[in-house]
Amino acid sequence: MKKYKHLVFDLGGVLIELGKMPVAEALFQSRNSLTLKEWFSLPVAHEFERGNLNAEQFAKSFIDDFNLKISKTEFIDLFKKWPKRVFPGAKEMLKYLGQDYTLSVLSNCNEIHCPLLKYEFKILNYFKNSFLSHLIGKTKPDVAIFYHVLRELKTAPSDILFLDDNQENIDSANSIGMTAIQVNGIDEVKKQLTALSIL
Repeated sequence: MKKYKHLVFDLGGVLIELGKMPVAEALFQSRNSLTLKEWFSLPVAHEFERGNLNAEQFAKSFIDDFNLKISKTEFIDLFKKWPKRVFPGAKEMLKYLGQDYTLSVLSNCNEIHCPLLKYEFKILNYFKNSFLSHLIGKTKPDVAIFYHVLRELKTAPSDILFLDDNQENIDSANSIGMTAIQVNGIDEVKKQLTALSIL
């Protein structure tokens, strides 16, 4: 018998290749740059990815906070380019896994990147469920978003394997009984799934 019924994937850094930074480092005038760890903890980023700010409000707040010399439109255009592509082989892997498992996305997302994922990358087509933070009103690593997934899937935490590139998200998922594994990129995803005899 299968150990897991549900495979839940993060997108950025797991199935989607991201650029080095959400916005170009050269834009930061008053400091060296913004690290990815800092980005993931920024209150304005979480407010945007919970759907509490629209794209223009997010752009204005970010520009003001970091004193960037750029217009809101230019900022949004640059931010839109952070997700680069679906990792090669990811769609084929998901198609194979979908024969035996219920596949879901659990991703901190926003109104700028969602259309890209849906219509250009077409990655959401491979999942039965898409739990996107800006539509749910909750973001990782808050445990509330993981409880939301459990309620929607109507399943036990032990039935879920969750793959994410951020250790804080892994810790939150593990804390409520899910099996969560940190992975960076498609090669690590395949390696872990093979080790678990899922691939």
